[in-house]
Amino acid sequence: MTDVQVTRKRVSQAYAEAVESESCCGGPAPKGVAAKLAGYDEVLLRELPADAVVNSFGCGNPVAFAAISEGEVVLDLGSGAGIDLLLAAKKVGT
Repeated sequence: MTDVQVTRKRVSQAYAEAVESESCCGGPAPKGVAAKLAGYDEVLLRELPADAVVNSFGCGNPVAFAAISEGEVVLDLGSGAGIDLLLAAKKVGT
């Protein structure tokens, strides 16, 4: 295995263990409810792919607080399960 492959495997394992054990905000995180606990609107969550919502591991809803407008370009670093990226894409019109 290359160094890059080893690093990716370690990062993947660390995130898998974190998701299984607790939320990033502290305390237990039942699988599939982290997005709801992080303050995402349930109506918006229903419009997203179920797998993305279930696998979300965020601690907040940054898109709700960002002044994102139609036509803008958004860069999501560390997009995780991708729900912030999907919500931002809806706001910018893609």
